[in-house]
Amino acid sequence: MKKVTILAAMAIAAISLTSCDWQSAVHSIADSAMGKEKPNYDYNKGVVGSEAGDYDAVYQKILEKHNISNDTLDLYKVKSEFSKPAYCTVIAEGLTDKSKNLITGYNASYSKDNLHYLSSGQMIIKTSEGKRAKYDDYKEILFSYADVKPLIDKVPDLIKGVKEKENGAETYVRSWEIQKNPKTLAFEIKINTIGNDPTKVIGKTYHFDAQGNPIK
Repeated sequence: MKKVTILAAMAIAAISLTSCDWQSAVHSIADSAMGKEKPNYDYNKGVVGSEAGDYDAVYQKILEKHNISNDTLDLYKVKSEFSKPAYCTVIAEGLTDKSKNLITGYNASYSKDNLHYLSSGQMIIKTSEGKRAKYDDYKEILFSYADVKPLIDKVPDLIKGVKEKENGAETYVRSWEIQKNPKTLAFEIKINTIGNDPTKVIGKTYHFDAQGNPIK
């Protein structure tokens, strides 16, 4: 994979990335709301994705609200976050237009009695020479929802296992995310938990091949 740079919108940051040194790009802090609804979500369940079908339902709603076709969206990352007592964010970062090379974050943001659909800052992909990268330069780290769906289906059991291992009355999942490792192109599921010490976040990463089989 060629060396490329992802630039966050509004000139917040520029991060040089290579095939062996990928980092998460910084998003714009400016979000634009796209309507407000009642969340219709039981916050006692914790992070969206803790139960089968939770993430799928919200993801489809995100596509609908942003008028995006699942057939044309190349995903970079899927993610879900939760903060007590009643705050959730469901995130899908992806590319909708290969010619523009812009990765955008599409969110569903739950806050107590409100649900907003948001669009966060765009990440611009460029070559090390400062030119827009071609789709072929980075397409290996992107994936379809059909590719990642079997892994999303594994998340509820992984969350259950992590919580049982932590074995703390106050333990809850702060976030989980799925994206490809740019070095190996294997899928990674990262789960972060918060236990009895609210200042300590514990992370666990699981590795899977393209068929969804665990890599030891």
